[in-house]
Amino acid sequence: MPTVEIKVPTVGESINEATVGRWSFKSGDWVEKDAVVLEIETEKATVEVNAPASGKLEIQKDQGTTVAIGSAVGILDTSAEKAVS
Repeated sequence: MPTVEIKVPTVGESINEATVGRWSFKSGDWVEKDAVVLEIETEKATVEVNAPASGKLEIQKDQGTTVAIGSAVGILDTSAEKAVS
């Protein structure tokens, strides 16, 4: 199962951690590349995180969790089939 990690981006030189904000999708949802997947919050700003690839989302860190910059907060299963509606 090929996967791509969704990582917390660098948001400033002196910022080492962030809080997982609102997820735009639920685990199991299909996400298109570049869609806004979640918001992360730091002491200075709220930043939108875009999907690095298309795939089925698996959330690994819940809203409100404090995470290190660069750490994975979810994965996208890029081998999953997009559901036909």
